[in-house]
Amino acid sequence: MAPKHHLASACGIKHWIGLNSWIILTLLGALGTLSAEEKTWTDLDGRVIQGDFVSVAPAAGKVKLKLKNGTTPSVDLAKLCEADRTWIAEHQRNEKAALAEQMKNRGKVVSMKSEGPEAVGYHVYYPTSFDPAKPP
Repeated sequence: MAPKHHLASACGIKHWIGLNSWIILTLLGALGTLSAEEKTWTDLDGRVIQGDFVSVAPAAGKVKLKLKNGTTPSVDLAKLCEADRTWIAEHQRNEKAALAEQMKNRGKVVSMKSEGPEAVGYHVYYPTSFDPAKPP
């Protein structure tokens, strides 16, 4: 029979792994919320609206925005001004590049460092099943 301190260590490791898995999933979930970006949107008639970019469905020609009142209307992409359509295209390119970069990390532990005066180093494990396009 193993000494009690070894058993306690094994239980501690299980708890540590479980806790860190939760932290990793929380961080990965937070990545999905990073795409929200408030800006002023302008239509072809010059009308403006404040809202966060949520998503775009190019095939449907719709952009989903989140307004301050919590609603998420779909706006016709063709009715937005050229600058906003360019912003959306650039945002899609940047998001696609970021996803491709994240996919390179599958199965790896990546070291990172927070910002600010009390910056700390931390490590994030990306499981081999990690797919940022399909969050848990």
